Amino acid sequence: MSGKSKGANKPVGTFRSPAEVRTTRKLLKDASQTSLNKTMKSKHSRPRRNEKKRNIFFHRTALFRLTLMIALVACVASLALAQQEPSPLKLGIIGLDTSHVIQFTQLLNDPKNPEHVPGARVIVAFKGGSPDIESSASRVDKFTAELRDRWGVELVNSIEELCQRADAVVLASVDGRAHLAQVRPVFAARKRVFIDKPLAGSLHDAEIAPFRGNENAFL
Repeated sequence: MSGKSKGANKPVGTFRSPAEVRTTRKLLKDASQTSLNKTMKSKHSRPRRNEKKRNIFFHRTALFRLTLMIALVACVASLALAQQEPSPLKLGIIGLDTSHVIQFTQLLNDPKNPEHVPGARVIVAFKGGSPDIESSASRVDKFTAELRDRWGVELVNSIEELCQRADAVVLASVDGRAHLAQVRPVFAARKRVFIDKPLAGSLHDAEIAPFRGNENAFL
């Protein structure tokens, strides 16, 4: 015997017993599983954080785009309104027994007329007329038909209805006696009115309200 202890010549890395081998294998397996779990957690945690960041970025981008779109629509709308021409004033005529109603309508409704006055259109009329005045009774139907058929003016059955459709009124009746009664509904509707000659049928009518001091009357 050389006196060397048992196992002195055993290669490095060998184990002395099966129990030691099993213990070592278990330790290696546990260490490997722990390392794998840490790796998996690390891989999963980073995508979650990245996904959260992407969601925040997406929502902020969508909100910015929506805000930009609203601002653009508002800008375009304001430019359109600024460039849009104002709507013409809608006029109504009371009393169609004078050639003045044709002349007024030609000047206002025909843009090809050399003397065209823009900004207003005759759209509605009340026939009126005085049977006891020859110049009224003999012409009112003719002028009424021309306004309706040539110029497309709508005829109504009352001055109150005319005031509902018109922004302002022209009182053109040949018979000055009818002016006071015809203008009262116009003032009651608070519409501006131009009163063609004659102003009234008498000095008494001309001096009483609603003519005197009425800011809506243009005489």
